[in-house]
Amino acid sequence: MGVRFALLVALVSLVSSGPDEPQLGEPATDLARVGLHVQTSGARLDLAIDGATLAATTFTVLNAGPPLMRVIPDGDTLRLTGNTAGLPADLRIEAVLAGVGPWGHVGWTISPDAAASATIEVYNDSRGSTLVDRFAIDQSTRRETASDRLRASAPLRVGATGSHLQLAFFYPWYDRDTWSNPQLLDTPLGRYSTDDVDDMVRVLGEVKAAGLDAVAVSWQGLAFDGGWNHRRMMALLEAAHRAGLRACVLLETTVANPEHEQNGIAPDADTVLQWLREVVDAYAGHPAYLHVDGRPVVFAYAAQRLTEPRWRDVLARLRAGGREVLLIGEGSNTTRLGAFQGLFYYASNQFAGDAIRGFDRRESLGARTYHLLPGDDGGRRIWVATVSPGYDDTRLTDGRVPRITDRDDGRYYDAQWQAAFEMGADWIAVTSWNEWWENTAIEPSQRDGDKYLRQTRAWTSRFRRAVAAKLARE
Repeated sequence: MGVRFALLVALVSLVSSGPDEPQLGEPATDLARVGLHVQTSGARLDLAIDGATLAATTFTVLNAGPPLMRVIPDGDTLRLTGNTAGLPADLRIEAVLAGVGPWGHVGWTISPDAAASATIEVYNDSRGSTLVDRFAIDQSTRRETASDRLRASAPLRVGATGSHLQLAFFYPWYDRDTWSNPQLLDTPLGRYSTDDVDDMVRVLGEVKAAGLDAVAVSWQGLAFDGGWNHRRMMALLEAAHRAGLRACVLLETTVANPEHEQNGIAPDADTVLQWLREVVDAYAGHPAYLHVDGRPVVFAYAAQRLTEPRWRDVLARLRAGGREVLLIGEGSNTTRLGAFQGLFYYASNQFAGDAIRGFDRRESLGARTYHLLPGDDGGRRIWVATVSPGYDDTRLTDGRVPRITDRDDGRYYDAQWQAAFEMGADWIAVTSWNEWWENTAIEPSQRDGDKYLRQTRAWTSRFRRAVAAKLARE
């Protein structure tokens, strides 16, 4: 009886939450699938939505149209651009809206070019693409559609992911001489070289002590700089194996071109494909490499520098060669999610105060509802919320405009974690474990001791409890 009671107490403490315990929120409620058929003769048109939140969207040009015609989501506004004034533009926009409650209205403020006309047809795509409204306008106009005409007969749900990981972005470019560089504002408590496996076992032991599951390691191709990045990736994988941790690649898309340059030279799809092949062939078989659903995980920084069709082509060619990855792309909207399995945004420290909550809400909605768009076959995407303790690049001499996001003695970091919880993070990634040049590091340091390690450990423990509580409720 005593053993059973002890087990029950342990289970209750695992899945229950006290009054101050953060829980995982769910912003993706009252969802509606909506189709918009837009016809206009203007060079551009804005369609602003109120009474609901634009969660995810995609579009199709129905007529030939100019090659640069597109629809760009901007908050709750859809911006049609790139048409030739006077020529007919004919588009179909698919959207998932959140917050379409019963008995309300969704507002459409339609703003065409001066002297241009526009026709908007609104369809309920949750009920077999049923036409519910039609507006013909020739000037900026607001119209409304009753929410009940857009809602499904049964609630649309985002569903769940099978994994809930916590990791940190990790940089392998340090040797022992690095730490005397005057551009560094702070340095780790113990100096190390990322080329030394024993050093990395100690460092990754601290990562594990912070409650993190894995590190995503900055990587720029197998042959970069005489194999420098490859050697250090292998050292990190060996150290991760010894430390009981996992590691994966953070693909540096900005320099994925034959010249390995990021200024004025766009990423090259063939180089990206070659790098992904190298990741699978060189690392995925290592016992410490991070896999989810049987696929090696790859994060792609600056993923929006390649178009979605190019990403689709890269991944199709990768699969044709018998290789598969779970690709998490970086971006501030969903315009590449047709190709990816997840979404993250690296620089969450760009947001001050409560602004991170609004940004996280849009990221969460976009990633977690994209599969509800008609015609998508990619399955439920993963939203990776990023959390950062702050930022300070004021000592760098590379010509950038300096920026500071004050740590506020850890309160800024707490606010980022809190926002990730409230907006229902699937995974959480820390920016960063050891990016000392931009001062986003949370590893133990000369200035802060182990403060941020302890703070991270508290939050990672809460996340595990919150996930367990959510699963118990479901």
